[in-house]
Amino acid sequence: MLFLAAPALAATAAAQVVDGSIAGDPYGAARSIQTVETNFGDNFSELDAAYATVSGGKLYLALTGNLENNFNKLEIFLDTKAGGENVLSGVPGNDGANVMAGLTFDAGFEADYHVILRRGLGKFDVDFAELGTANVSSYFDVFVGSETGSGVTGVGPANASPIDVAFDGSNVAGVLGGINAADPVAAGAVQTGIELGIALADLGSTGTGIKICAFVNGSSHNYASNQFLGGLAAPQDNLGGDGAGNFTGLLNFDLNAFAGNQYFELGPQVPGTAYCNGDGSSVPCPCGNNNDGSAGIAGCATFSGPNCNAFAAGVTLRGTGSSSLAANDAVLQVANAQNNQPGLFFRADNAINGGGGVVFGDGLRCAGGNVVRLQIAPANASGQASTSVSISAGLVAGDVKRFQYWCRIPGCSPCGSSFTLSNGYEITFTP
Repeated sequence: MLFLAAPALAATAAAQVVDGSIAGDPYGAARSIQTVETNFGDNFSELDAAYATVSGGKLYLALTGNLENNFNKLEIFLDTKAGGENVLSGVPGNDGANVMAGLTFDAGFEADYHVILRRGLGKFDVDFAELGTANVSSYFDVFVGSETGSGVTGVGPANASPIDVAFDGSNVAGVLGGINAADPVAAGAVQTGIELGIALADLGSTGTGIKICAFVNGSSHNYASNQFLGGLAAPQDNLGGDGAGNFTGLLNFDLNAFAGNQYFELGPQVPGTAYCNGDGSSVPCPCGNNNDGSAGIAGCATFSGPNCNAFAAGVTLRGTGSSSLAANDAVLQVANAQNNQPGLFFRADNAINGGGGVVFGDGLRCAGGNVVRLQIAPANASGQASTSVSISAGLVAGDVKRFQYWCRIPGCSPCGSSFTLSNGYEITFTP
């Protein structure tokens, strides 16, 4: 028999803790990793990587690295709803931030909210403002006599719910000092820095479509470093007030003048890669029923007709969520299966025949070796199915697993076996 192992059990997802460290938190993969060495001081002011997730009605954001205790500003701009400012108006201008009036963000980014973080003289301060309005909340000495730690703000004109805040400045690794290309492996390995938890209701957001621009600025908001997330293209010196490294007393350059986007998004993550296409390019489908390529990498084609919700495109298997074991949020999704027919998600160790698969039923078997049944999940009326169990239970970081969906196709079987399979899907699991 093909499927002999016991079903995998669901694992408990890790809880979100705002403590200045991403260790053990279910952020998943970094949303952005630093591309340039810091010219504001190695281990003084550097942004190594950005992590973000939405959970329990809050946006959780972590920016690993360091913030110098000289009142340098960590500027965080949030695009969370329709409208906003692509060019900063300078309003409300709290903490002297009006000197940034005229700063132009990349096309597609319209800031709605501005968070300012700063530390020095034994305290850590937070400003939260709704741009273009008078709504500002300022919180001083959040950690009560310390520049590091964790705590919560109060509530104010800009935030009806307290903001979770933490800072751990212990990082001594990550990017080096300079203007050249950063080491992405070193930057991605840093686990400590700034961490925030902000209520989605205070951002006017449902938790989707959030964009974030973060950078280190001077103590008067008028001299930008080269530490942006999303990152700048190397080599890159500090941007200063005019984008060319000069001090002008203002900060009003145009980020469109720099390659790439100086922001990152909480867009959909994909945990792995589809493989084993039933288009005949590697292994021909069993009775010439190669898919037509209209759905990308997919299983072999099945008949369509009055009683068949099946497709020449073939059954597709894709993943959403992340590869993180801590997040435990990877989900497998199937489309183009025969409607209202049973199907089985399974996991295995190997990509059969170098990833090309071997003929099996009306399709190709792409995953094999130590097969584990994950879940019986019939396709719905639209031919779609998804997992609702942990697909990574019992695994450790570094494990590479291959997944596939076996499904019934009675009356819609071009080769007469009455069953077929999706393409394969491969995930390398991370911590």
